[in-house]
Amino acid sequence: MTEDPDRDRHLHRRDLLKATSLPVAAGFLGGGVGFGLARLSADERLDDERVKPPRPRRIFMADGPGQHTGFQDFLDSLEDGDTALIDGCFEIRGATVRASSVQILFGAGARLLLSEPFEDGLVVKGDRVSFDGGILEGPGSWNGVNTPWQHAMVHVMGEDFLARDVTLLQVPKVGFGIRGAGARIRDCRITGGYPEHSWTGVETGHFGIAFDPSTDESSVLSGSVQGCDIRSCVQGISMANHGSGAAGAYSVANNSFQDCHNHGIYAQSGQGSLITGNIFIGCQVPIVVTGKDHTVSNNILRARMDSSSRDLVGINVRDAVDCMVAHNVIRGRASAESVAISLDGMAGEAVTGNVVSDNTISLEGTGRPVIRVGNNAVICEHNTVSGNSVRGGGQDGQGAIVVTATTASAGGRFNDVVSNSIRVGAAAAGILLERQIGATVRGNTVTGDMQSAGGGQGAVELRSCTKVFVEGTLWRAGGDDNDTEPIRDIGGSGNYFAGNVREGHEGLEAIPAVSGT
Repeated sequence: MTEDPDRDRHLHRRDLLKATSLPVAAGFLGGGVGFGLARLSADERLDDERVKPPRPRRIFMADGPGQHTGFQDFLDSLEDGDTALIDGCFEIRGATVRASSVQILFGAGARLLLSEPFEDGLVVKGDRVSFDGGILEGPGSWNGVNTPWQHAMVHVMGEDFLARDVTLLQVPKVGFGIRGAGARIRDCRITGGYPEHSWTGVETGHFGIAFDPSTDESSVLSGSVQGCDIRSCVQGISMANHGSGAAGAYSVANNSFQDCHNHGIYAQSGQGSLITGNIFIGCQVPIVVTGKDHTVSNNILRARMDSSSRDLVGINVRDAVDCMVAHNVIRGRASAESVAISLDGMAGEAVTGNVVSDNTISLEGTGRPVIRVGNNAVICEHNTVSGNSVRGGGQDGQGAIVVTATTASAGGRFNDVVSNSIRVGAAAAGILLERQIGATVRGNTVTGDMQSAGGGQGAVELRSCTKVFVEGTLWRAGGDDNDTEPIRDIGGSGNYFAGNVREGHEGLEAIPAVSGT
């Protein structure tokens, strides 16, 4: 650490002045500490406040295990603006914080044990309440029954709640259950405790954190989660899936998710959320979000590669409008149930104005497209897929990167697939466009798999497309089999092909489009 002589001098002077003031015990009784600090300069008092925690006005110290009837009385005694210290190991059952602007500090030995799995632990009804530290432990693992959540280990009904450095163990249903807007979860550890062998794929109602707004929050920051470690929950974070209100934006940054059996993050509504800098290990379809203006960037998604059929990787943005999926690293195993990055329509909605760029994706095996835009979308237009590195994966008879729409007349329009590097793993095209009008496919490099050379592999395939511009494609066939047709135009009209080349035995050579049925 760089030496700061001025600061060292101030601290030394502060220590000397403190030594001349009354003892600490006398300070609490007679003001001695306050008198000593009054003699410090303004800068020194500010420095002193930075290095010491706030002094609690009220203290609850449990004297042994078991339920303490006086705990609720203690919480009821808190007034707006109080700072309280809670310490000791004891049971709780539906204890409620009603005051606002309360800071609750949990001591080093604070361990609160939930006595009932189907009731709340701590309930927060006041606004601007904060919890610092402490451990809350549930009575056992979730029972696997899918019911709407009604209770939580920490059930937050007030607004602007803050949890910092809190540990939740053995989550019986929901860890943090949040109804109010503006909640912040920081540097917390949540271990759900639901065993992998108990999850069959249909159990979904178990959450590390559940944000469910009760009012319209569409124009505000609904909540944020940063620096947390979330493990062995069926859903790591659930956002706006059950409540009656409309969700706004969420910020989920720099967290780790491990063995969240169904999803790491799952959101059925929201607008303008940021999901960035997270690590997902062993989560099935780690990220699912729905709606407009979302950014999903700089995340790492990694399967355990232990042959588990549930250990999949994927980012799914549903009804995506003006969303960005960029700079993510995805490593896993392809399957018939998994797309690495998919922007899909749900209930016939539009997929428009999105960007999928600069992602690095490496998959073993084949099964589904690696990047898919417009599946089940009536309108799929003005989307860009660019700069991605794709290795492996893909679906036989389809493509590694697929841009599609339900009907050509309705809306597969003006989509761009530009400057991607693709190594085809399946008997498929590197790029497949279906029912598109006015698309651009430019500057892509596609390499065939040496183990599956020929046999339906190719660079670009158009199906029922019109006025598509295909330029500057480089095709490298796998092995010595160069008989495959790299560019195919099936059932199209008015498409234009220019400057597309292949690596042949004698070097680079131009390749024409081949029409087919």
